[in-house]
Amino acid sequence: MEFVDTDVLIYVVSRRSEDQEKARVARALIDFSKQAISLQVLREFYNAATHASKLAFRHNEALTLCAGWRNFKILEPTLRLFDDATAICDRFQISYYDAAIIAAARTLGCDVIYSEDLHHGQRYGPLRVENPFRGL
Repeated sequence: MEFVDTDVLIYVVSRRSEDQEKARVARALIDFSKQAISLQVLREFYNAATHASKLAFRHNEALTLCAGWRNFKILEPTLRLFDDATAICDRFQISYYDAAIIAAARTLGCDVIYSEDLHHGQRYGPLRVENPFRGL
């Protein structure tokens, strides 16, 4: 199983000319049959999608896009996930939100996290971070 971070979803739908190469890579990466996200990713995507200086989609457009992302397996938040994230935050000295992505991916049994925000090649136990946009 693979975990897809918010930035990948943002590039999939980006209409900005400067994002077109990353958009191509992101679109080729998506495979609902073997990938998952967390509710945190869906929330972050909606926020970016409707933000005027980011994707600038209207509310209804963003909801339609979010409906499509529901084809992923989605992990909802729990107290255990919160506890795991805070432990990861402390152990690796990273932000809570990055740690929550890692905790969600671990909970889902993923072996890779596709993310532009985390450090490419970093391992968190059996998890490996891969930046699909590295070098672009």
